[in-house]
Amino acid sequence: MIQKEGDEITGINRRGLIVAIPEPIRQAVAQIACDVLIDGEAVGDTLHAFDLLEMKGQDLRQHRYIERHAGLLMVIPSNQPTLRWVSTAINPDDKLEIYEDIRLGNSEGVVFKEIDAPYSPGRPNSGGPQFKFKVVESASFIVTGHNAKRSVTLGLFDGNELTGAGNVTIPPNHAIPEKGAVVDVRYLYAYRESGSVYQPVYLGSRDDIPAADCTTDQLKYKTTGQAA
Repeated sequence: MIQKEGDEITGINRRGLIVAIPEPIRQAVAQIACDVLIDGEAVGDTLHAFDLLEMKGQDLRQHRYIERHAGLLMVIPSNQPTLRWVSTAINPDDKLEIYEDIRLGNSEGVVFKEIDAPYSPGRPNSGGPQFKFKVVESASFIVTGHNAKRSVTLGLFDGNELTGAGNVTIPPNHAIPEKGAVVDVRYLYAYRESGSVYQPVYLGSRDDIPAADCTTDQLKYKTTGQAA
């Protein structure tokens, strides 16, 4: 979160601790004409704002979400590249259009909120009037080794070279696959620098897929600087 009280601008993490914020974000928030408390996510030097909790000393947490979002549009300058409000949609057709843009753009997902709901702290997946839907992918990998605590290392072919793709934990209701086995793993995205998959979930072994088909071109990579 970002709080502006007069000339003082403060960054606050989800634990309520004061944290440093990038100078471009600080300068952008300084241009807001009134005191505010904004909830959002900082990605690099950009703050993606998705809720307005306080404005001009007034607590907005019990106001309808749609009213708080309208407040964001009022206080954040439209020409500010380092401070952006996250778009929302109410019409079902608009929601589908935004979802397709997010899916095709390799973004992480969307959050659904009840438009009449008050502000609900915590993670959207924990229940309540909001729900986070992740746009996840799956791919087939080669088991390249065994780790401790029911974890295996994953590999993919990049041309003729077998490269690492991270690790995945094997659930207790699955047998630990042998080295060289082909397995399916669900994941959120892959890091282009390392090739490792993020938030992997083991789905099971695949006897019907040859190891040669386990290639890096299956992966969906995280776009640099993207936000959820």
